[in-house]
Amino acid sequence: MSKKRAQKGKNNLFIKSSRKSNRTKKRTKYKKNNPKQVEQNSQTEVKKIEKQNIATPIQQEQNQSLQPTLTNKIISYYSKSVLNDFETYSSSLFEKLLKKELDKNNLAQINEKILDNFCLTKEMRKFAFKYLWEILDQYKISIKFYFKSVLVFDSFLINYSKINNEDKKICSALFKSKHNNEFSITKLVLYTLCCFYIINQIYNTRNFELKCLVNWNNKEEMTYEELNDLVYDIVEVINCEFDILGIYDFINIFIFDLNKRVKIISDENEFIKCYNKNINYLAMKIVQDISLCDISPSTQAFAVIMFSIEYSKFLTQKHFKNEKINFLVDNWIKNLRNILISYSDEDINRVIHWLNNYINKY
Repeated sequence: MSKKRAQKGKNNLFIKSSRKSNRTKKRTKYKKNNPKQVEQNSQTEVKKIEKQNIATPIQQEQNQSLQPTLTNKIISYYSKSVLNDFETYSSSLFEKLLKKELDKNNLAQINEKILDNFCLTKEMRKFAFKYLWEILDQYKISIKFYFKSVLVFDSFLINYSKINNEDKKICSALFKSKHNNEFSITKLVLYTLCCFYIINQIYNTRNFELKCLVNWNNKEEMTYEELNDLVYDIVEVINCEFDILGIYDFINIFIFDLNKRVKIISDENEFIKCYNKNINYLAMKIVQDISLCDISPSTQAFAVIMFSIEYSKFLTQKHFKNEKINFLVDNWIKNLRNILISYSDEDINRVIHWLNNYINKY
């Protein structure tokens, strides 16, 4: 088959046929209109058009004088309804997430003690997540799959440690090299990519096969059968709980809601782009650091939102000069504080302090 012919067939996959239907159309009979009725209708239409188009100079002047009042009414309207959209579009899902968060079994709050059972350090864990993001970014895969893979990574280690009663010999064997019986970075990377493979299979993104991981970096650490067994072990140990609650679940709602509000009252595209980019990037950095894993995902997300808003204003200060957005965001944050069930100012300050240090350092 030639390229042109193949391309033509591809383009026509979802195009409906242009052939006429064989069914005959029923003819409909129309009654002739009464000439007097036609004349009356035409006169009525002319009067409607005249009312719509004619405006006296006095009316025009009055319309111009109403513009400042109209602006004040718009601001007043948003001051009263600034919280309505969140309740309309996102509140039910948000409430479900908050209730789910109250049960700690739904979270993957890992700590250094659990890592130690596997002879892992917090630096090794951070390295694995950075490596994962480099791979996903290379293939332009959504950041959502990064966060979901991280949760599977932590959840498996937590559950596996419990199942084996925190036996360090059993746990540490997971990442030992088959060549020298020492800790293998390659096995850690393969485990991380297997976590992504599972998430990828669930959410049906681009096709990704385990065979791609065989002989990774020419280390010959795991065969296809061993990789397949590892995937099944991960699924079994986490009890097929793939929808683990994390920071991204809350950030996704917050970004959607705040973006929608800002776009309604302003076209500050530079601010919105900067704000969205900062939120995802900083959230990604937070989950890499184990020191903040004891803080609830909703509190982490709330702190990242607060910090990203101010940081984005600072970065776009040459473009950002909109008091209405300041007013909207301040009210949005106040309302969110009242909605959140379990958070403390101390936890928020911890996250913001960490973010401040990270920005100043890098």
